[in-house]
Amino acid sequence: LVVECAFIVFSATAMSVPFQTIERGHYSAIEDALAETYRTRRDFEAFWGRHGSNSVPPPDVPDVDFASQMVAVVFMGTQNSGGYSVEITSVDDEGDGKLVVNYMTTVPPPGAMVTMALTQPYHIVRLDASDKNVVFVGSAKPPPPPAFPTFVLTFSEGADKNAIVSQIEAFPAVKNVRMMVNLGIAMVDFDSENISTDEAMKLLEGVVGVKSVEADSPMGI
Repeated sequence: LVVECAFIVFSATAMSVPFQTIERGHYSAIEDALAETYRTRRDFEAFWGRHGSNSVPPPDVPDVDFASQMVAVVFMGTQNSGGYSVEITSVDDEGDGKLVVNYMTTVPPPGAMVTMALTQPYHIVRLDASDKNVVFVGSAKPPPPPAFPTFVLTFSEGADKNAIVSQIEAFPAVKNVRMMVNLGIAMVDFDSENISTDEAMKLLEGVVGVKSVEADSPMGI
């Protein structure tokens, strides 16, 4: 007797759950990190009272129909400057009795121009009511790539600066050359899609009559 067994594998695919922003901002009386769900008006009003307790007059409680909706909140806690933020990016029904609230945090890159005031970034959303377990999953937004530098050139004594500038301007990857006559230097900008920082540095260092090359912050940064 030969028995054949067939195995059927069911793959569960998470379903996206719609949500609407109630409020998203950077200033709150809630100073600690918080990720919570509110399913009753009583609990939500208590939370909202804490959130707006440093405002005069306190903000009105948003209208949420808790017969059919619930509220999810994410707070980063107090940060020592501006430039921080948090955003609920999606809510997924995993199909196993669990809802996953995905959120992303952003931090300012080093050297960024930000307000020096304390901030409390937060995001508050409403979504359809559910008795499923809610899990919050956070991720950090990748920092932006470093800005491509502007290169500052000095010239060897007696070098023909105009001829050197014309030679550099003819390089395919060069976007702009600015000659600072009073300072005796030139500033060179490249198309970052066509050349790397190291390649640009070596290219300029190889120009006869260029004494030194220094990578500096881009103009306007």
